[in-house]
Amino acid sequence: MTRNREMEDMLERLRGKRVVIVGDSINYSQFESLACLSYSAIPDRSYVNAQKRIFKSELRRDTGISYQLDIEFHWAEFLVEVQMNKAEGKKTLKIDSLVSSATKWKDADIMVFNTGHWWANRLR
Repeated sequence: MTRNREMEDMLERLRGKRVVIVGDSINYSQFESLACLSYSAIPDRSYVNAQKRIFKSELRRDTGISYQLDIEFHWAEFLVEVQMNKAEGKKTLKIDSLVSSATKWKDADIMVFNTGHWWANRLR
């Protein structure tokens, strides 16, 4: 199967879905790659809205043909709330409380998240 056929297959599988990618710079690179590959596989790009952190394949009003796929990126150093103790210069993770931006992830059909990059940097 060629790359374009594989992307068309993926777009068909994701038709009508909302994909949310949450994380750090590594995840942002994944978002950019997925948005770029998706964009290159859509024949009529005039109904694609690609902004800095969102990719939308919008409904074509004349034919109704569209993948109606949303791919979004949301920055989160951690998935949980972080309290900063400025006096000590230390961060404390509140593992029982999601970050406030988590409300933006609600109703995602597919969610990709990873904050491993930050954990690895702290161990050096």
